[in-house]
Amino acid sequence: MNYEKILHQCRKPMLVFDKKYAVKFSNLFFDQIVGMADSHELLDKTGHSINKRFADQLITKACQNQAHVFPLANKIYSAELSVVPDSDCFFVFFDDVSHLKEVEENYEHQTQVLQTIVDAIPQYVFWKSGQSVFDGCNQVFAESANFMNPSQVVGLTDYHMPWKDSADKYIKDDLHVIQGHKPLLGYDEWQESADGIRKIMKVDKIPVFTKDKTSIVCLYIDNTENHMLKKNVEEATMARNLSEKVMSDFILNMQHDIRTPLAGIVGLGDVVLSMGPEDMSDIHGAVKDMVNSASRLLTYCESMVDLHKIQDEVDHTEPEPTSIDDLVCGIFEIEKPAADAKGIQIIHNTKPSGIRCIVNKNKLERVLVNLVSNAIKFTEKGQVEIISELIQNEKSRDALLRIKVKDSGIGIDESDLDYVFQQFSKLKPSYSDTVGGLTLGFGLRLAKIFVNELGGDISLDSKKGSGSTFTVDVPVRLPLTCLYNVTD
Repeated sequence: MNYEKILHQCRKPMLVFDKKYAVKFSNLFFDQIVGMADSHELLDKTGHSINKRFADQLITKACQNQAHVFPLANKIYSAELSVVPDSDCFFVFFDDVSHLKEVEENYEHQTQVLQTIVDAIPQYVFWKSGQSVFDGCNQVFAESANFMNPSQVVGLTDYHMPWKDSADKYIKDDLHVIQGHKPLLGYDEWQESADGIRKIMKVDKIPVFTKDKTSIVCLYIDNTENHMLKKNVEEATMARNLSEKVMSDFILNMQHDIRTPLAGIVGLGDVVLSMGPEDMSDIHGAVKDMVNSASRLLTYCESMVDLHKIQDEVDHTEPEPTSIDDLVCGIFEIEKPAADAKGIQIIHNTKPSGIRCIVNKNKLERVLVNLVSNAIKFTEKGQVEIISELIQNEKSRDALLRIKVKDSGIGIDESDLDYVFQQFSKLKPSYSDTVGGLTLGFGLRLAKIFVNELGGDISLDSKKGSGSTFTVDVPVRLPLTCLYNVTD
């Protein structure tokens, strides 16, 4: 077959050689190449045969479906070998790829420059394809994902990362950014690092659109410290606001509870001083009122001391075997004078009788003293009843001690039940109480603190005018002698 007419039409340098490396044909463009220096790289000295080494390189690259790229006379050429079926000839097509090689080298250099810049950024940086496949990242991000270098991340997805359990959410965010055609900036999200530590990250995700391709660029930074600092500041602000409110309520109460009795004492003292000997009965009444005011002031001061001193003392005590009957009898001895003075009866019922358990006796006693004292204080007639019940688990030392303090006093309005245990709160603040209404002071707050420290609960059932019932539930342990019915 006569190839010359065909080959002369090709606008690229071409060469045809046979199996013996003999040159069969070359076109004008190839002859121009041969006319350059270093042409022996292509042909032997005679110019009639192709350089055997060059031919072997062409054949090797052809077996790999690649072109052979080589330098020649300050240029870069690409040579591609083709074989025509039923022919003993090899066809070689040459291309001047100097410009393309320069562009490729420049691209590789610019890529390395950009990678160096990205690696220098302290933030975690990565970019993905529109299908959420990683196309690149900086060194910090690669190390956070437990890889040695960024190239190992390319081609992976979030499902290959230590945070794979959150991959669905991250990919959903990617899709949201792409579909919305706008970035997500400055939002927080949890992330688990390769060492298993969960952190809060402040994230920016930015979509990048070109004619035929979509990418997502993401920058984020560890924001855990700032997040915790912000949370602590918010909690501290709330605590400060609460403290200021509590202090404000305390001061307003104190203005009445301390200044009013003191003013009464001073005023009554002035009245007594102005009286003569003939006004003995009036003096007696004035002095009585002075004593009542002083007692009221003393009670309030003792309550303030109790709030800190008693709690500190009781906090250092430990659970011990306790007889509930003996505990209640001790409280009766303390509160009996106050009850007798008002004609109030105090009674105690137990189920079963003779309850013994292991509990912090001092804390439980302080709770019951406060409850019984309040019950007597706000009961004008009738009785105060203490009901003790032990609720056991079969064949277990764990049990529940339930104690109810029930009175027939003036009761509490249902709308006020949620406030009786709050610190410094009263059912009717003393600074607004002009007629000596119901005030509970500090005792119930202390009672609730101690019950909570015992691991129990305290609740109130009351109705105005129908008395009150405080119920204390405390987990206790039974002595071994009770479990095995051992008697002394």
